[in-house]
Amino acid sequence: MPAISVRRKTGYLGNPINVSSFNVLPDANVLYQLRVNSTLTGASFGPIPDTVQSETALEVDNSASSMTGGVVFSGLAHASAKRGVYTKEFDFHLLEEDEVVALCVHAYVQDVMSGAADVPSVVVRCVEEW
Repeated sequence: MPAISVRRKTGYLGNPINVSSFNVLPDANVLYQLRVNSTLTGASFGPIPDTVQSETALEVDNSASSMTGGVVFSGLAHASAKRGVYTKEFDFHLLEEDEVVALCVHAYVQDVMSGAADVPSVVVRCVEEW
């Protein structure tokens, strides 16, 4: 399930946007996936909270109920360090107007069986060049 998805607003094709990193703060072991151009079900993109909308080319969704396709990168964020933060640095360019980047998290199978299936907090960092 997507924890957060980001896309470019309609009409903002001229400025480069890079997805530079993300954080996962797990209570339990989680699998994460960064996906590009997945098909989202139930998404409702809107303004980024606490951001002046005329000063960003991005919109965000955290309501999609499912998605298919588009896995670019995946891994495991281990909760062995109490409330540790897992950070992944990378450089991905949002090139198209309708291109969606989503960060998904899933409880690791052993934790699902033990009942620890909470969705962790996540952060995705995007850099806009104006």
